[in-house]
Parts: sequence; structure tokens; C-alpha cells
Amino acid sequence: WLKTTTTSSAQVALAQGSVGRTASYIGYNNAQTGWVWTVDESATFAKSDADATINTWTHVCGTYSAARTPKSILFINGVAQTQTAAGTSAEGTVRRIGASTATAAGSKFNGSLDDLRVYNRALQPSEIALLAAGHSPETKIMAGTFYQSIIQ
Repeated sequence: WLKTTTTSSAQVALAQGSVGRTASYIGYNNAQTGWVWTVDESATFAKSDADATINTWTHVCGTYSAARTPKSILFINGVAQTQTAAGTSAEGTVRRIGASTATAAGSKFNGSLDDLRVYNRALQPSEIALLAAGHSPETKIMAGTFYQSIIQ
């Protein structure tokens, strides 16, 4: 769940990459005018159909499938968005909440974050709809360490 207080800047809610570069992230992109999800460094985005509404809680979920044709899909409040993205999943050992992994000060999230989750598989649309409605699908959560960014 994300609640931004501004749409005038790029903001990263959850990122993975390495020190000095952000390989994949979910957040808000003012140049794309909406919520975005990207899994590689090619700057191809799965994007929300509408711009974010400031000071409004929004369920934002991204899935990635490495099937025959890799595909990223962004879901807003349980609904799959029209613009999807292709790309190869990027690897990285640094994970950050509320900021980019490229720099300590990069693309900080302006607003509030709640109930962030990372799963070890792509959720089904029905499971994402359950999450957006405030329920939890029965699945195991991926083990890993996230580094809390300093958000000011």
C-alpha cells in the first residue's frame, strides 16, 4: 500500500539492485505520469492507466513472469493495468524500502508505505485482488533482508 504526498518527482517505494544502480523498482514516476514497475535497467515500465491521487492509499502490486516471453504486469487496487513491459529480471543483492539503490538520497518516497510484501513467485490476479481487498492469499513469503532507508 502506497500513499504519495506529491506527483512532482520520481519516487521509489521498493528497489533491488546493487550499490550505485537500481535494477528493478516499484514506485511513482512523474515522467511517466503514474505508478510504475520495472524489472530491468532498460527503463521499460509497466505503468498505471491513470495518474496517482495524492494523499490516497493505493494498493500497488507488480508481478514478473519469466515464461517464454518475459512480462511485467502492474496492478492498481487489484486491477491489471493496460501497459505491460517485457524484459529480463535484473539481479542484485541490495534491497531498499523507500529509496533507490543507486544512491542513498536517490528518489526517496514522499508519503507513506504500509504492508510491503515480496513473494517467491508471481501472484495470480485473483490473489492480488484478495490483497487489494484487505485479505491475504495463502503462500510463503520469500526470505531475504531489506535495508531500511532513511526517509526524511
